[in-house]
Amino acid sequence: MPIYFLNGETLPSQAMLEFAQPAALDEVARSFPDLKLVVSHLGFPWVEQTLAILTKHPNIYADVAGLVNRPWQAYRSLSLAYEYGVIEKLLFASDFPNHSVKAVVGALYNLNKITLDSVLPAVPREQLRGIVERNSLELLGLTSPKLSSPYPISEELPSEKPQKTEVVRERDG
Repeated sequence: MPIYFLNGETLPSQAMLEFAQPAALDEVARSFPDLKLVVSHLGFPWVEQTLAILTKHPNIYADVAGLVNRPWQAYRSLSLAYEYGVIEKLLFASDFPNHSVKAVVGALYNLNKITLDSVLPAVPREQLRGIVERNSLELLGLTSPKLSSPYPISEELPSEKPQKTEVVRERDG
């Protein structure tokens, strides 16, 4: 079972940042090389630390939750992940309910707009598509839950439309 480390997108004044640095996972990953670890929000505000441990350890992954609010941070983070060769270890996450899946997918596919009329390199679209479409459960060594219908195959499924019911009232008298 993977362990998920939540690095918040926002940093409340009471947060103890010294305990949230992704580099602290280096010892854990070395001690437990078969244990899958996932760092949320690309380890914000320590994206570079997160990318370093993704590069170093095959059992560490990160998600892209929260990037939709920061287009420059999203571009910078994903272009660095591509340059470091670890973009395949990034998992799609929308940060629901803060952001919708549609908004995050749109932000990822429009990531390279920031490079227009500049000399900045674009992140290949197929790499961005990989983040959206990759099977994260499989990547983490998990099996997909078996979805079963509560109705036997021979039975007809209930109608989605509410059925009218007749109310019969007895009259006095």
